[in-house]
Order: sequence, then structure tokens, then C-alpha cells
Amino acid sequence: MPEVKPDFYRTNNRYGADRSISKALERGQITPDDADVITRYTTEREARAGISAVRVKKITSTLVSWRRFLAVPYQDLTIQALDSAILAMKNGTNIKG
Repeated sequence: MPEVKPDFYRTNNRYGADRSISKALERGQITPDDADVITRYTTEREARAGISAVRVKKITSTLVSWRRFLAVPYQDLTIQALDSAILAMKNGTNIKG
């Protein structure tokens, strides 16, 4: 019988959502409040919608990366700030310039 391998994302912290958040905090890419909002959101989606660890990682990395287009932290986000961020993303360049 073939060996059953554990879920890669549940057993490998190097690629987990927590690691993405901690690295983004170290780089100053997100605030502690941003980290809290992201964590609360992904925890809620995991509990209520049953999303996988892979989906949690994807949502986390997307929200962390998307934060660079926002002029305000997630906690202070308004519709106007969101619209401005969408325009900045559409007209922006990649991180390397």
C-alpha cells in the first residue's frame, strides 16, 4: 500500500500563511492591525466555508501583496480608498519598477 503523505502546507511552515504575515511585518509591508484583519478573515473563511490550507495561503499572500496599493491600513479602508487602490493597481508597475 502506498504511503500517505501529510498535507504539504499543513506540515511545512516555510510556506504557510503565518510565515507570509510575519515576513511582511518584518519588512514593514503591513501593519500589525493589517495582520490581525487578514488572520481574522482567513480564520473565519476556514471555519465557515471550509477552505483549505492552500486557499488560506493564497488569500493571505494576495492580501499582503495587495496592501502596497492601499494608502491606508485595511482597518481604515473606505470605498474611496479602495477605488484609488484599484486604479493604482491597474496603472502601476511591478515591484522591480
